[in-house]
Amino acid sequence: MMQSVKWCSRFLYLRNISPKLSGLYKVSNFYLRDNCQEKDSFNVKSRQRIHTSLALDRNVKPLDVAISNDVVSINWSDNHTSNFNVKWFEKILSGIQNEYKLAQPWNVESIKTRNTSVDYHRVLSCPNEKYKFYNSLVINGFVLVKNSPRSSQSMMEFSREIGSIKDSREYFDPELQYYTLSNENNHDDFDIAYTQGAIRLHTDNPDMAHPASLVTLQIIEHSGTGGKSLLTDGMHCVEELEKNYPEAVNILSTYRVVYQQFNNGENYIFAAPVIEMDKQSGKLLSMRISESNRSPIQPFIPQENMDKWYDAWIKLNRYFYDSKNLLEMQLDFDTMMVMDNRRIVHGRTAFTGNRKIIGYKRGRVMTNLVSFDSFSELLSDERFMLEFKACLRELELGEPFSDSDSTSQYTRTQSYDSIMLPNSRVRFSNEVVVFAYYFKYVFHKMIVKSYV
Repeated sequence: MMQSVKWCSRFLYLRNISPKLSGLYKVSNFYLRDNCQEKDSFNVKSRQRIHTSLALDRNVKPLDVAISNDVVSINWSDNHTSNFNVKWFEKILSGIQNEYKLAQPWNVESIKTRNTSVDYHRVLSCPNEKYKFYNSLVINGFVLVKNSPRSSQSMMEFSREIGSIKDSREYFDPELQYYTLSNENNHDDFDIAYTQGAIRLHTDNPDMAHPASLVTLQIIEHSGTGGKSLLTDGMHCVEELEKNYPEAVNILSTYRVVYQQFNNGENYIFAAPVIEMDKQSGKLLSMRISESNRSPIQPFIPQENMDKWYDAWIKLNRYFYDSKNLLEMQLDFDTMMVMDNRRIVHGRTAFTGNRKIIGYKRGRVMTNLVSFDSFSELLSDERFMLEFKACLRELELGEPFSDSDSTSQYTRTQSYDSIMLPNSRVRFSNEVVVFAYYFKYVFHKMIVKSYV
């Protein structure tokens, strides 16, 4: 596999510069100049650009380019020289291709063929079961956690295993950090969820700037009948809408809709489009769905376009409620349901008797920039894992590796692009530290038990 580097006035062309970058890649010249990693352009410790794009020559181009010892050196027309490690190119080029390979849209027929359940106790004790939990959450948008004890304490123990908890405006218990939904609470002036009536399909917190990303619910008391849970995959419905009515997707992702919630004399209000699409991949990023909380005051939708907006909204809802897409199930008392609130729309049927639910809300398991694929690749990288395990051990156990340890010897060689952890004798690369902190607070016990 022969390496080659060529250029023109606008682009640099890289061919076969590493096993991960086999084939031809085209990179903007100005982008490379703007992202120069030399110390007069980039602060290595803080990983921040020093210069401004405005100060650069917009027509800058390479005068000479060479590749040697996995470093691409570029002499620029503005008398500047940049050196880029091949691994830097791997990061910026392969990462772009791996961002959106995760979620798999479903309908009622296809979801029945997938494993959406995990065991509560095994998630707490077994790394493989925890992997199954995250795998189902990312791929399907929801997980059913079986054999869950019927108590808020057990729910909190589980929630701490999978990440931090987001405060909720619901009937909130500050000591136990969970909320309750019960028709006995007399909060029907706050939300119709506290009644015995059916709840239309919706996502939670559409009236907030940053809605909860994950919603967990568990029925712990019910003396009557009914109250089945309803789920629809919003991603699947948006894809169907895009396929058959592309203009409807354009309308729903363009016009901002005002959502509001009244609570104890306070009016929570926020305006955002019904759906947010990634313009590059065409994939759904998030949804705000709520018939109940959609305000009658809609200043961002011109009246001359209001009928078009309603046409698009009704088309989307037809997909939501289509029997081929709407999953209906009766949750047992020992089943917690965890949902991606920005993808899954949920509701319930009407019920009789008294019914009590506990739940919590929290932020995303993944950011939209760290994909399941990308960190899986890192975990399979032997050199990365040597340093990663050492870093995790210091973060989790506060015990640095000894100087004789092979991992410590390896990490000490990272003189470029590196920082020190507090009270550490070992220098770690920034990338490892960022991922270690990320995994510590999201996947900490699973990773420590599996890899340290």
